[in-house]
Amino acid sequence: MRLFVVVALGLLALWLFWPRLYPMQPSNQLRTFAQSRADSQMLESARQSGELREDGTRRMLRQALLSAANRLENSPCDKSLQLAFRKATSDLIAYLRKTRDRVETYTIDGHVVDASAIFNAAASDVIREGSMEGILQPDDVAGRPVSSSSHPPPADRSGRYVCTG
Repeated sequence: MRLFVVVALGLLALWLFWPRLYPMQPSNQLRTFAQSRADSQMLESARQSGELREDGTRRMLRQALLSAANRLENSPCDKSLQLAFRKATSDLIAYLRKTRDRVETYTIDGHVVDASAIFNAAASDVIREGSMEGILQPDDVAGRPVSSSSHPPPADRSGRYVCTG
């Protein structure tokens, strides 16, 4: 019995320390946090200098969403503007899902980086606010067709798109 316990403890110790004996090597395909942060800074400077090219259809859909959000912010009680905002959100998300491949890219040191996040930043903020304030429905954010017969936003909400009237 004592031999069994010693062997079991020995195997347990070997199992616990095995990763330390053979540490994992980092993959060259994965970017480190520092590299990712440097990529973001380089992407931002490339955007400011005009080196990044934005996909035309994505740009149009992003601008439509931002325009609908601005109109809704100026008149948050208008149901037709709420519907337009929801439709613009759904259209953008549906198109982004349809074109999941890397459409907006930039090459940094031989590494191709997806630049879509930089272009999507303002639209993402608007979508997040609309979701948190109850304007957007789950189907809108899923990119499904928008229905005008949806539940109204909750009355006890606050934020940019609040109808106070």
